[in-house]
Amino acid sequence: MVNRGSGQSPEPIATNLWLRRPSTETGRAKLPDVEGGSMSHADPAELFTGTAEYYAKFRPGYPSEMFLAIVRDLQLSTTSRVLEVGSGTGHFTLGMAPYVGEIVAVEPARDMNDQVRLAAEREGVHNIRIVEGDSSTLRSLGRDQFEAAFFAAAFHWTDRDETLRVLDDMIKSGGAVVVVSGASATADPPWQTAIDDVRARWLGPVRRAGSGVYEHPKDRHETVLQRSAFSEVTVTSFTWPLTQTLDELVGCQFSYSHSSPALLGENKPRFEDELFAVLRGFSDTGTFVQTLQSEVLTARRPRD
Repeated sequence: MVNRGSGQSPEPIATNLWLRRPSTETGRAKLPDVEGGSMSHADPAELFTGTAEYYAKFRPGYPSEMFLAIVRDLQLSTTSRVLEVGSGTGHFTLGMAPYVGEIVAVEPARDMNDQVRLAAEREGVHNIRIVEGDSSTLRSLGRDQFEAAFFAAAFHWTDRDETLRVLDDMIKSGGAVVVVSGASATADPPWQTAIDDVRARWLGPVRRAGSGVYEHPKDRHETVLQRSAFSEVTVTSFTWPLTQTLDELVGCQFSYSHSSPALLGENKPRFEDELFAVLRGFSDTGTFVQTLQSEVLTARRPRD
């Protein structure tokens, strides 16, 4: 069952960050994942080869209001132990860490984990436990260990049905699975087509996923959650503004699995030069402004 509420947060939140979508699927705008979909690829760690520094520096993060809303909804506290699967360079991990006792961050890519360690040290965060692994290694973390499991722009890289079956053993009674979509534009900005065209010229028209091929999932995340043990699903939408410089917009392209430095190889400098040349025509000020949106799917077990 999917529940969608009235559009009000438990406490007043400034700006347009706490929005709930209508209860029907019909007419509901689809939020594309920044990295959404599945892939024909056997090595999760290889997907983002060479992207870690770009990911940490240039990927948009999530607004503080999102974390506050999740913490209130799940009634988390500094005694809570939570899990994040596919933690990347820690955008979500570091945002959630101040509100919980421990967050266990599972990520297969060592260079991504290194970025989390660097950021945690820089920010004085000491309650993140990093586990180098993927969704197939979750069972080793034990049963009934966590109050919540988070996926921030990562659920699509897992075997979703099997991962949820495993999490049913790992999440305590009353706990939840929370799937956060990657931040994406509410409407494609005028420069997005230009970026896509440059990428296609250098990497071909078929979207890549590391050395594999991107395949869009047949079932929406909501549908997969609804057929799991965590079938009570609430969907909340957050929007916030993003301003990027030209350097930031170009740098962000190297954080994606479908235009990673590893994929571009020796063509990376020419790809980068072409992006700079094309994108300069879209801004006289050197800044690029858009509105981002992300969905938070909170899935719980049905109440007895």
